[in-house]
Amino acid sequence: MPLFSSRNFADQLEDILDREYSLMAAADFEGLSRLLPQKEDLFDLLEHHEIELNDLRALRDKAERNQRMLDCVKRGVKSAIARLDTSGSVPQALTTYDNSGHKLNFGDKTSTMKRRA
Repeated sequence: MPLFSSRNFADQLEDILDREYSLMAAADFEGLSRLLPQKEDLFDLLEHHEIELNDLRALRDKAERNQRMLDCVKRGVKSAIARLDTSGSVPQALTTYDNSGHKLNFGDKTSTMKRRA
């Protein structure tokens, strides 16, 4: 016997997918890691429930939406890592020009960025 009614079960799955999307949009990776076991548990139970076709379509659409968001998040994280890897230093000075076009530097030239593992 199912733990949830079909409608209640579909609602629970939709809720998990909506929360996952919101966490990705907020870049809350810690929240995503806490949500994953709940999501896996519900999807493991999916085969034991009959879900109406309209509910399955809605779940598929949300899962596809989340996959697109996840792809964007992955590209953003990879881009940020690549940028940090190539930058090597963070400018700590302000460079301007005076009325005659001569360069003026204010502050330290550069400071190398220290990375922590």
